[in-house]
Amino acid sequence: RLNQILVNLGNNAVKFTEHGEIVLTTKIIETSDDKVTLQFSMRDTGIGMTAEQQANLFQAFSQADTSTTRKYGGTGLGLTISKRLVNMMDGEIRVESEPGQGTTFSFTANFGLGKETVKKRFVPSPDLRGLKVLVVDDNVTSRQILHDILESISFDVFLAASGKEALEEIARADRDKPFELVIMDWKMPGMDGIEASERIKTNMALRKIPAIVMVTAYGREEIMQQADKI
Repeated sequence: RLNQILVNLGNNAVKFTEHGEIVLTTKIIETSDDKVTLQFSMRDTGIGMTAEQQANLFQAFSQADTSTTRKYGGTGLGLTISKRLVNMMDGEIRVESEPGQGTTFSFTANFGLGKETVKKRFVPSPDLRGLKVLVVDDNVTSRQILHDILESISFDVFLAASGKEALEEIARADRDKPFELVIMDWKMPGMDGIEASERIKTNMALRKIPAIVMVTAYGREEIMQQADKI
């Protein structure tokens, strides 16, 4: 049931989002000895909806309007089925949207808890705690996710929104406490991750050249070929 709901909402978000991003988040609402209530939110930066369109959204075969249907196709039965599946999981589904700004679908669902298992949390070795890291990504959501993950394991995390900003941050830090690691997005407007990495590696003015880890949503083989040139 959960898989079908997420597939339906995800397909809908992809259909109506030409630019920007689609983000899925999950959080715990309530727990008891044998049950947990989770909230799932699917946020997009798509075309959005009016209040009237939202009011009719979960009706079978509902379409946003004639012009939208011609361009994107309708929501069909997907959202209606999702609402029924959510109800079967003792949850609720709601929508928040503004025309031209995007849409967020949120729903709750209840799950039984199995036998508790203790999972060992990753803890970096003592000599890595406080590692000074620069995260470089033009996408604010990606930057924040990486920031939160790295900070949770006791790294000292800084952010840059472009290759140019990364070079400035590295040069500034080098005068005091240099960065030890840079996590660099590949595809960025202006100066991409490959060019920024080349400039870092060849900057003879730096007292310390940080290690660089390249991340990308694109093909692994292509980025490996590009990285070999650095």
